[in-house]
Amino acid sequence: MAIKKGEVAFITGAASGHGRVVIVDLNEDAGKAYAEELNKKAGSAVAISAKADTTKFEEQLAAYELAKEKFGRIDYVFANAGIAELPWLTPGPARSVSDALSQPITPPNLATVNIDLIGQLNTAALALQIFERQEKNELGLRGKLILTASVFGYYPCASMPMYATAKAGIVNFMRSAAVFFKARDVTVNCSMCYIPPLSLRSGQ
Repeated sequence: MAIKKGEVAFITGAASGHGRVVIVDLNEDAGKAYAEELNKKAGSAVAISAKADTTKFEEQLAAYELAKEKFGRIDYVFANAGIAELPWLTPGPARSVSDALSQPITPPNLATVNIDLIGQLNTAALALQIFERQEKNELGLRGKLILTASVFGYYPCASMPMYATAKAGIVNFMRSAAVFFKARDVTVNCSMCYIPPLSLRSGQ
């Protein structure tokens, strides 16, 4: 998707052309470096960065306030921040009953779901509230929300149950929200990746 000259994109997980960009990432140093690279290439201030944990709505809101002060209108919001599968049961599945009895019963690690689903829903909630406060552009739209899903949102994956769960949630949220917000002049879509990017798989 090409961002036209003068348009502004708010992108989470972007630290890893045209228009202006707000880079929102937990990796503050990488975000700043990428913004500086874009500004240098453009020869003007077309990008800013903000540190935010996407699982915390207030941190994303603070990033938006920074973007609003700098650029005003936000035309696109890309909910891109995410991680690959983390072990959700610790220790892992027992090999026998005696093995299981020797292990404590522990709570699950839901970090993958919290980041890949809850974090994106926080971004979506922010985007949709931003858009409803904006006038329509020349195409008759108030804004565009793009979520990051995966083919594992459609198909089960035995080795990545939490990742697949999160992405299935994103797919069905997109399908539902796209219908509801169409009447409000907002588009909601999602990208479908097959293999997670290297930075996502390595946890960078």
